[in-house]
Amino acid sequence: MKITQDFIPAGRRNRPGRVNPMLFVTVHETGNTSKGAGARNHANYLKGDAAANTPVSWHYTVDDTDIYQHLPENEDGFHAGDNTGNGNRQSIGIEICVNSDGDFRKAVNLTVELVADICKRRNIAVSNVVQHNNWSGKNCPQNIRSGNPVTWAKFIELVREKLNVQPPKSQPETARQTADIILELVKLDAVKNKIFPSVKAAQLILESDYGRSALAVEANNVYGMKKVLSGNAWNGSAWDGKSVYQTISKEMDAYGNTRNVLSEFRKYAKISDSIADHSAYLLGAKNGSVLRFANLTNAKDYKAQIAIIKNGGYATDVNYVKKVCDIIEKFKLDKYDGGVNMSTQNITVTIGATKYIVDGKPFPRETMVYKDEAWLPAAEIFKFMGASAVWDAKTNTTTVSLKK
Repeated sequence: MKITQDFIPAGRRNRPGRVNPMLFVTVHETGNTSKGAGARNHANYLKGDAAANTPVSWHYTVDDTDIYQHLPENEDGFHAGDNTGNGNRQSIGIEICVNSDGDFRKAVNLTVELVADICKRRNIAVSNVVQHNNWSGKNCPQNIRSGNPVTWAKFIELVREKLNVQPPKSQPETARQTADIILELVKLDAVKNKIFPSVKAAQLILESDYGRSALAVEANNVYGMKKVLSGNAWNGSAWDGKSVYQTISKEMDAYGNTRNVLSEFRKYAKISDSIADHSAYLLGAKNGSVLRFANLTNAKDYKAQIAIIKNGGYATDVNYVKKVCDIIEKFKLDKYDGGVNMSTQNITVTIGATKYIVDGKPFPRETMVYKDEAWLPAAEIFKFMGASAVWDAKTNTTTVSLKK
């Protein structure tokens, strides 16, 4: 991949020279269908008075054969339409030529190579490769947004392939089966902390898109927990206190209006740390001297509990309670909620039988739960989840007690 450096002269109004932290890659299309409007002609335009007076500038222009660079990557430009926002100030801008005498598909493929190269060199997450539309609402890149020659989802997939970074695939594939696995994943932690398993599972599904979001895949953060929450003052946090993942999040005001915000989220060593930290936060976070989610463990059902979580400021989405409850009801995730309010749970595991018995209710022996990036039979994870286990050799029975 050859790149021709043809920089806008230093000191020009459209080359402000401010430091660009290079957190994002922004993809545009030039919108110029004139014959000959390739990368070199756009380089000439950016060095002229019209571009300087506007001002307008970006880092790269790509046509079907050439790539021209107009700004150093570590300098900002004027391309995102968000004034002093993160698009102009913190992203590397790429324009794809749409000239009528060029091959747009080849230009898109060359852009994929460039984006992957930038992501690799600058350690930019694929989730931070965004459309111009993301910053200003403009219908750009217009052709790709309409699926020509590929959809945006396919564009990102091609970038991932170049980087050999594949999105997670749910196993098994159906939403219901995935929801059941997630319920098993969080159940024991939820019971131990007197949180309804249905609430903990549904929040994970909603916050992480069934564990498939970029935040979940690249930071093991499945509950959308940000770097700073309630002064980070609660006990028992499983976060190391320093690992951070930056990405764009959608924040909603009290009227339901959304805006894109650059946010810092906690990055965990493994998913089980995210699950544990979520529980510790719900139980210990304070608003001043008062528990943020007071009476959480006294809630009578999942509806009351998720209302406490929303009212305590967990999410800005005005429809958060409904969305969580809809997930619970859709997948019937409340099947383990009955025993949550017990201070101690006794679980009898009959090793030689085909089923375990939990609070008098059978569940399949092959049930799997998550531990340190591996799937294990439920019986093997009890100790990991903070339980004690005693085996009676005479009856071939293990009794497991979940502590407070």
